[in-house]
Amino acid sequence: MTIKQALLTAGLVSLMLTSVSYVNKKKIDSYHLKSGVNITCFEKQEFSSREESSIDRLIESGFSTIALNPIYFQDNIESSEIEQQSSFDEKHLDDLITYAQSRGLDVMLKPLINTKSDESRTQIMPQNIDEWFQNYNNILVSLAKLGRKHDVYGMTIMCELDSLLIHYPKKFEETISKIKETGFNGKLTAAVVYHDESCNEKIEILNQLPIDFIGIDFYVSMLQSDLSKEEKFYEQLYYLEKIQSIAQKPLLIAEVGYRSVENGNKRPMYNYRIKGNKDQEIQKESYENFIKAYTHKKLDKNKLEGIFFWITDSQHLYTHDILETPVQFGIPWEIGYTPFNKPAEEVMKKYNKDRLWFKYPNKLIQRTN
Repeated sequence: MTIKQALLTAGLVSLMLTSVSYVNKKKIDSYHLKSGVNITCFEKQEFSSREESSIDRLIESGFSTIALNPIYFQDNIESSEIEQQSSFDEKHLDDLITYAQSRGLDVMLKPLINTKSDESRTQIMPQNIDEWFQNYNNILVSLAKLGRKHDVYGMTIMCELDSLLIHYPKKFEETISKIKETGFNGKLTAAVVYHDESCNEKIEILNQLPIDFIGIDFYVSMLQSDLSKEEKFYEQLYYLEKIQSIAQKPLLIAEVGYRSVENGNKRPMYNYRIKGNKDQEIQKESYENFIKAYTHKKLDKNKLEGIFFWITDSQHLYTHDILETPVQFGIPWEIGYTPFNKPAEEVMKKYNKDRLWFKYPNKLIQRTN
């Protein structure tokens, strides 16, 4: 082979590899499960190196996505007014999105409505429905414009507003229309609380909304004491099978969280109230069992979108959740939701590796063996 022929051959091979690489990159996301962290936003200070370190830590642990949870307050569950300014400084939010995307993370916008009376957002039922939705839509439209500016991955149009969803699903269709009118073209989801089969009705309502994913805040109790350690995940699998059998769209676990406190796997929807001894093993086991259930062969893997983990205990900074060992409101870090610097973090790191080719066709994998 002459030098000219060798160079020509090398050039053709290089071109072929470049083309193959390009095609694979286009497809690669379709093989992945998302792995996200919910970041509840209370920051008022400037986005700085400390916040950058928090995002870097998430990337080092293998996460793909952050769900940003700015909180908007209303007085109580019957209030029709919602404060239009969130708990999160707007400049900080903008800078956080910019930095996260520059480091390769996808961003989901997920606004939360809280009551100053500490009543559950699931029970919000305002006296004036039209006024409430006008206020709510103003918030969502503002966030949609921010999302369009940054071309974010997606947006949650409703989080745990379960009573409103049941009684006024058409109102949320109007919300979605207003979001789309802004030019927002990211993925859309809506998230409801799921703790047992009584919640199935809410999934059927979500099926009717023009959204891309069924969002589930998975807070099922693990109460079957007769199951062996190897069988513990069956309880979660049972409910995930129920959910997937009803859901007509891919399933996104928008929240799942366990505290590292004794009995932290029981009634997780309310266990932020539990006071007890530190038990980091129960947190680790709970996440192991949930991930084992979510990735089980009984579920249709092509209709799974991924898992977003809940790591926040209360009104402290996300840098604390990820980097530090804070004590807030009498709840020590050792028994809180954060998995970082605990055994549960290793469970998540393993999931973050295993999820990368989870949807890769088995027949293609077999051909390479």
